[in-house]
Amino acid sequence: MGGALRIYDFQNFPPFLSIQACLKLLALGLIAYHRHLAGVPRNGLVSFRPLSRIVRHRHEILEEVLHDLALHDPFSWIFGQEPWGTVQSFLMVETSPFGPGVRLRLRESLQIEAVLHAISAAETHEDLRQVYREQIKKLHLLPFVTPELMEHIKVVYHRRMEEISRELLHGIQNALTRLRSFDELDLFRTRLSESLSRAVLSEEDHSLIEDLLDHHRSRLRDEFLTNVAEKVYALKDREALMAYWNSVKTQLFRFRHYVGKEYEAMIASYVDTQLQGSSL
Repeated sequence: MGGALRIYDFQNFPPFLSIQACLKLLALGLIAYHRHLAGVPRNGLVSFRPLSRIVRHRHEILEEVLHDLALHDPFSWIFGQEPWGTVQSFLMVETSPFGPGVRLRLRESLQIEAVLHAISAAETHEDLRQVYREQIKKLHLLPFVTPELMEHIKVVYHRRMEEISRELLHGIQNALTRLRSFDELDLFRTRLSESLSRAVLSEEDHSLIEDLLDHHRSRLRDEFLTNVAEKVYALKDREALMAYWNSVKTQLFRFRHYVGKEYEAMIASYVDTQLQGSSL
């Protein structure tokens, strides 16, 4: 019945399945080939790759299902609807577009792959938690989902959580670097507070964010002080200097939570020094 077929990725089954289960699975592969590619008996391919990649997590259930199958007359499986219908309840056969060949996968494996893809595609903690909750409910209804597989999905979920955290922290760092004024920092902090309320970050992550905010607050404060000092010392007219000082005092009052009284006193001393200049 084989007809010089090539068998791929079958070597992963013997470490996990009994000899009887392996033989039955191999027979099912050959049967699937002849059922789906009638008239192409030779030089074909039977691939077990999708099934073999998950056998570590599914071997107990797969062993149980195969144990209940009796292959007394394989030819009846090829040409009849029963008992092939039993196999179709847990196995799905795909034909290859590149030549005569079939590959076998568990029927639920596509749904599980979709779950893993949805987890990997989530871009925020909130989206990821929602995807995870919804998909886990669906997976519990599938007959071939084992505790080991659920644990694997949980690992992927937590890994994606950490990736999103790293991406969020990187985005915060880049955004802070682009800030050029206290107004921009105020707006950024408001938006950041809203986004962090929906995020899932560790205490270490929150501490890092506070450190970044402190660093860039100090940077903006130093830039503000430098700009004011340059403007004060550039003004030679008393009225212009007083007008500028009044506008600066408004900013100092508005952004006192960033600047602090010591910087107010420092800028006031710059103004006094300039007012005492002989040219004013």
